[in-house]
Amino acid sequence: MTIQISVLLWAVISFLVLMLLLNKFLYKPILAMLDERRRRVEEAARMKSEMDETAAAASAAEQAAAEEDPAETERLRERQNAFETAAAEAAKKHREARLEAYRQALAEERSAIEEGLWQQLDPLAEAAAEKILS
Repeated sequence: MTIQISVLLWAVISFLVLMLLLNKFLYKPILAMLDERRRRVEEAARMKSEMDETAAAASAAEQAAAEEDPAETERLRERQNAFETAAAEAAKKHREARLEAYRQALAEERSAIEEGLWQQLDPLAEAAAEKILS
């Protein structure tokens, strides 16, 4: 058994071409997707920390005002409730928008699948009719 240089060379070239194609069409898109996900997670964590800081500041201000003026305390409570309501509404709108986008994508995918099935059904029906009639 001898090693054929031409076969070895072609195997190395094929391997390198495969690695280049995998890098371009598989690894880079996956890494880009992971980077985007990491960015979204970091953004959500940043927003959460900002909201926590705002809530802590509001709570501290409410406590200080409660000690000084009961009317001010009520006003700050109303402000905090309004802030919490606005944050909850924004989160709900965001969830609803994402849900609607997923529903729309699912409907489009279903339509495409149904269309493909109908296109495949015509040749099958013709073939079945041909078999039955012949």
